[in-house]
Amino acid sequence: MSTKKCQSCHFYKAYYEKALSEFLKYRMGFCSKHKQPVQANYICELYCKRKYVKQTYSTKQLDVVINDIKKIICLFADDN
Repeated sequence: MSTKKCQSCHFYKAYYEKALSEFLKYRMGFCSKHKQPVQANYICELYCKRKYVKQTYSTKQLDVVINDIKKIICLFADDN
């Protein structure tokens, strides 16, 4: 039996707290369907599975990223 907890629901947005060098996830979040805070492990009748979209990148986009990385490497190489 699969559980339908809020933490894996499409309408759930987790709360985060900024720490010194990272963000910490609370065990609470906001439900945009109920328009109120909810526990991450709460089970709801309005559960909706998250939609995951596979991202694709064109070769043009990858060329731009590769050129940017090469420029950064040159900057660090010039410092030495």
